[in-house]
Amino acid sequence: MYKGIILVGAPGTGKSTQAKKLDERFPELFHIESSKELMSFAEENPKDERSEAIRQIFSSGGRIKTPKLLDDKSLVSVMTERFKYKAENTPYSKIRHLLLWDGVVRTKEQAREFMKFCEPIEIWNFDYKLIGTKKIIERILARGRPGETAELIGSRLRIYQSQTAPLIPYMKSLDYTVKNIDPSPGINEIFSNLEEHTEELLNERYYLPNEI
Repeated sequence: MYKGIILVGAPGTGKSTQAKKLDERFPELFHIESSKELMSFAEENPKDERSEAIRQIFSSGGRIKTPKLLDDKSLVSVMTERFKYKAENTPYSKIRHLLLWDGVVRTKEQAREFMKFCEPIEIWNFDYKLIGTKKIIERILARGRPGETAELIGSRLRIYQSQTAPLIPYMKSLDYTVKNIDPSPGINEIFSNLEEHTEELLNERYYLPNEI
């Protein structure tokens, strides 16, 4: 069974930024970002009914245009297919240690499905409560991305609070380790702490199978 780290966090908490930096730093990590993989699937499979559902959520540039989440069944099936595809087309050495599931697992139902083939070593919770809704909205608007509005961001945060935030106590109830991460410091400070922690995890030498 594969082993991985599940990254959970509201939009604007920096989880994808940190995942990308860690992926660049450690060749043993395999970063899987939900929005990127969903868009790739939709582009490569335009006639699939799941692709239509994805296009309703994301613009052609990959920006979110509606706050709703993809239904559990579609997300799990698409992400499983995308992972199998990437695993088959990536050097084995790249997937031998830990997978970084970035924004992939957003509900308890999705967690139950993913845990059938990937064992979570830890859950990293980029705790939105430590930064606050106002600051998150300011952060996202500062990016200057087309289509981002305070109203849309607020809707996404409310969905996160109702559908994804309950994932944290659920995983704790299953005795998984949840690492709370304060997203309020600067990017480099957060990365420095995660870099040290990741190095400790990789020293455990998690070797993974080459098929699921």
